[in-house]
Amino acid sequence: SDLVRPVLRLAARHRVPVAFLGSTEPSLARAADALSAEIPGLDIRACVAPPMGFDPTGHEAQRILDDLASRDVRLLLLALGAPKQE
Repeated sequence: SDLVRPVLRLAARHRVPVAFLGSTEPSLARAADALSAEIPGLDIRACVAPPMGFDPTGHEAQRILDDLASRDVRLLLLALGAPKQE
C-alpha cells in the first residue's frame, strides 16, 4: 500500500509503537527489517503471523489483541486475505 511508509514515518516521528499482524513469520521479519532500516526510530513491538484458518472474531484474535495491548502497541498494520480482512 502506498500509505504504509508515510504512516510508519509519522509513527516513528511521534514515537507511536507499531505491530504487524498477518502474512507469514518470514515475510513479517523481512518487512520489519526493511522498514526499520529505512525509517529511523520505528518502534516495532510485535510481528504476529496467525495460523491458517485464523478467525479475526474468535478467541485467538482476542488473545492477540490482549498481547498487543500489553506491549502498548498503538498502531496495527493488518494483512489478512479477503474476506477475513473485512
